[in-house]
Amino acid sequence: MKANTRIKIRNFFKRYGKIILIVLGVWAVLLVINYILGHMPKQEVPITTYEPHKAVMDDSEVPKQYQDPIEDIIKNFMDACNAKDYDKAYSMLSKDCQENVYPNKSDFEMYVDSVFDQKKIYNIQNFSNKDDYYIYDVTILNDIMTSGLTNEVLETYEESFVIKNENGNLKLSIRGYIGNNIVDQMYEDDYLKITIDEVKINYETMTYSVKIRNKTDDVVVIEDFSEKNEVILNTDWGERKPYGLFIEPIVVRTGETKVFEITFTRYYDEVGDVNSLDFRNVRILKSYTGTEETRQEELDNATKIYSLSLDLK
Repeated sequence: MKANTRIKIRNFFKRYGKIILIVLGVWAVLLVINYILGHMPKQEVPITTYEPHKAVMDDSEVPKQYQDPIEDIIKNFMDACNAKDYDKAYSMLSKDCQENVYPNKSDFEMYVDSVFDQKKIYNIQNFSNKDDYYIYDVTILNDIMTSGLTNEVLETYEESFVIKNENGNLKLSIRGYIGNNIVDQMYEDDYLKITIDEVKINYETMTYSVKIRNKTDDVVVIEDFSEKNEVILNTDWGERKPYGLFIEPIVVRTGETKVFEITFTRYYDEVGDVNSLDFRNVRILKSYTGTEETRQEELDNATKIYSLSLDLK
């Protein structure tokens, strides 16, 4: 029996040995692969979520009770603009925004016609929240479902919508407008009188309304771009120069009183104070042409050259 059993086993392995070895080899390879895969570091799959009411700047969040109403306000405004319902869209702006951004309604209609030249869609993203202001980035783009796919580049228009919470009532401003603050500062000497009544605050800029009266028979020159740092806004975040594509020279001739709008970059959510508005090269000149050829002669004959500072704290 034992001999027969050994013979049967030997014959079995002779007949099926190669198959058994192949199966064992495949099984061993699978064990090794499983072991390697089981000990490989797992790759984290990024999870992206759209959180339109969570601020990009600091992860603050618009209060839950205002999120749906804000979406409704923006949607209704966009729908009115798409429909070219100028009256309805204009009426949705805060009174403050109407008076200081679009006091002339026809200018607002031009804004609508320019941005909404065809049907638009949009998306919103809360950017920053400070005090009772919720600032949203609004991206406006063509509705390709309506206009169809073409070879033209898909252009987008972006601006800041500001929602102000006034005791639970939400007010809409566009073009990044925050509000106007009273300043009520004055400087006077023998040569001129300067008053600053208010500052217009946008999310990215602040614009001072500066009235200058020339009390002399000479020409008052404060900024004509002939020197560096003629006008500076002194702040806790550093010195800021006037901002804008077209900056008007600040020149007041004999007997004149002129108002100048001077704009500086300043983000509304920046931490720190505005300290002063500095005029660092005030020139009281007997004559003034504004040309390079006569500049030095005019400076040599100046009645006075000095600097002054208006406290804005």
